[in-house]
Amino acid sequence: MNENLKMFLQKVAADEEKQAKMQSFTDMDEAYEYAATVQEGFTKEEFTELMTKIKDFASQNNDEINDDDLANVAGGTSTSACIARAATAATAAVTMSLLAV
Repeated sequence: MNENLKMFLQKVAADEEKQAKMQSFTDMDEAYEYAATVQEGFTKEEFTELMTKIKDFASQNNDEINDDDLANVAGGTSTSACIARAATAATAAVTMSLLAV
């Protein structure tokens, strides 16, 4: 996974305001535009692909993502605990709302 995308997830995980903002989006384009202001250095395609993977994992696991599954989404990185916090705190909710449309 793109290192800048990981940094974005870490920033969202650490900030409740960013989590709330991400959860407020109903459009993937708007979510990406905001995400790019939080952390530069990843494409819309990379962002959308990650959101889709997280949504797929959440759907398969009754909207819950465990650390192992999230590590697989992140390419088996050692930062799965931090990414897991981001996913459970914000990203899973965002992707569910964005991709449910």
